Amino acid sequence: GSFSILGECDAIYGGSAAPILDLVKVKSSLYVTQDISLKSIEVELFVDHPQVQDLAVYIQSPTHTSLLVPTETTSGANYNGTVFSTTGGLPAPGGVDAPYNGEFKPWQNDFNQFEGQQTRGVWRLVVVDNNNNGVEGELQGWNLRLCS
Repeated sequence: GSFSILGECDAIYGGSAAPILDLVKVKSSLYVTQDISLKSIEVELFVDHPQVQDLAVYIQSPTHTSLLVPTETTSGANYNGTVFSTTGGLPAPGGVDAPYNGEFKPWQNDFNQFEGQQTRGVWRLVVVDNNNNGVEGELQGWNLRLCS
């Protein structure tokens, strides 16, 4: 992944693209090389998929997993730079059709559990297409912001 310095969020890492196929768990991993005093994280998601309600999306740190969006709580197509953070609006974009732009709390609203955890190690974005309906898409990329 790449690294840069941006004010309160010390490190930004970018994850790679991957196809999203029916009933397949897609894992995009990146390695964080530094340990910082973690206060919060932000996850920015770029997904091209015509039926986002088929998808469950998770973020995994070296020590914790958080559900960003469960299957069937959303509808429509695509996550276009959708940000999940502790300071976002309503938990996960439910009740409104995609494409989703803007900032939302993760579904479990548990990003505070990342506070104080080690940042060094493998972080993964996991996308699972839980519907065997022939509708497929692509994880176009994602960004992880580690904030101190």
